[in-house]
Amino acid sequence: MTYGLQQKELARKGKLVSVGIFSLLLSGCLVVSPNFYEVGSWPRERPISSECADQARDMGLRKIDVEPARPAGRGEWEAIIHATDSGGRDVRLRCSYASGSRRVTVDRLDR
Repeated sequence: MTYGLQQKELARKGKLVSVGIFSLLLSGCLVVSPNFYEVGSWPRERPISSECADQARDMGLRKIDVEPARPAGRGEWEAIIHATDSGGRDVRLRCSYASGSRRVTVDRLDR
C-alpha cells in the first residue's frame, strides 16, 4: 500500500517539476531584450534630436532640421543635421550622442 502512495507522490512531483520548467521557459520568452535597431525601441530619440538642435543653435545656425537618430554602436547614437549658416549657405552636420556620458558632439560633414 505504501508503494502505491510513493508512486502517486513521485508522479505529482514529476508534474510539478515539468510545470516549473515550462514556466521558466515561458518567462524567458517574455524577458527578451528589445531589438535596438528597430525605430520604435530606440531610447530618448526625441531628446537626442532636441539636444542636437540646441548644439546647432549654439553654433549660430538657423533653419535647423534634425533627421531621426540612428544607433552608431553600443550606447552611441548619431543624427544628421541640415541647417543654414549666417551666410545663407546650407550646412550638413553629424551629431553624435553617447548615452553613458550624455555628451553631444557636432561635426561638419561638408567642408
